[in-house]
Amino acid sequence: MVKVTIEFDGGAEVFTGDAVSCVVMTNEPDGTRSCSMLKGAFRRSFPRILADACFSQVRASQKNHSPLDQLEALAAFSGKTLELMGQEIEANVGRPQVSYKETITKAATVDTRYARQTGGKGQFAHVKLMVEPNEPGKGYEFINQITGGAIPKEFIPCVDQGIQGAMQAGVLAGYEVVDVKVTLLDGSYHEVDSSEMAFKICGSMAFKEACQKAGPTLLEPIMKVVVTAPESYMGDVMGDINARRGQIAGTDIRNGAAIVTANVPLASMFGYATDLRSKTQGRATYSMEPSHFVELPKSLQEKIIHGSN
Repeated sequence: MVKVTIEFDGGAEVFTGDAVSCVVMTNEPDGTRSCSMLKGAFRRSFPRILADACFSQVRASQKNHSPLDQLEALAAFSGKTLELMGQEIEANVGRPQVSYKETITKAATVDTRYARQTGGKGQFAHVKLMVEPNEPGKGYEFINQITGGAIPKEFIPCVDQGIQGAMQAGVLAGYEVVDVKVTLLDGSYHEVDSSEMAFKICGSMAFKEACQKAGPTLLEPIMKVVVTAPESYMGDVMGDINARRGQIAGTDIRNGAAIVTANVPLASMFGYATDLRSKTQGRATYSMEPSHFVELPKSLQEKIIHGSN
């Protein structure tokens, strides 16, 4: 399995001879991932967040070596088949998807039991835990407050593992959960039926249940966008940014050129290069980089949640 990104402007349809770009999932020291434009010898780097947001699952017909290892400047793209060095690759092509995150907005406590009996040895685990929002950017934090051996020490890491597995799977729309603090308060075990797997499953169940009570919400990635255009197009540029749910952070005029800095949701930036060229007659340029995450408006959350389900 080789994962690349097919990224292009102008919608979700491409035809033979169109220029597309493959994002090669290689980490660079500056936090970007390199990519190559398949048509021509143009090379550039995408921000990590954009590389993660774009998508295309690619299967090479030959398993022994990746076609990306022999990537050349020219390639033909027709329908859903990309030919590289005589090898056929099937690709799912479409509008790039945004990598949202999930988090919680308030604290919640749950008391969860996991018990299964299948005729032989059963499965039993019991945990009581509290989830609460962590500081933005601080990530996941696990605190063990078990005392008196209510849960044996060897089972505590299993609860932690179950929680982290549930975080990766998401609790709202299938996106990773971030910035959550979990405190293991209490629990119990059975001398015969309790096991590492039982406590791992119980920890996952408890975390999901707690998050559902803790006001789960979606976070969307925000990009820092800097647009440079002739001063006469400044109003058009700012109006377009506002229409994309962007917030103007600053403006400057240098030698007749307007420089507009804004924070814009990544979801609104796809196709921006084409629109900007159209509005400024090709006389404007822009750059963007990951900035931060903010809560997605509730009206948009409903669409994404229903779409994922």
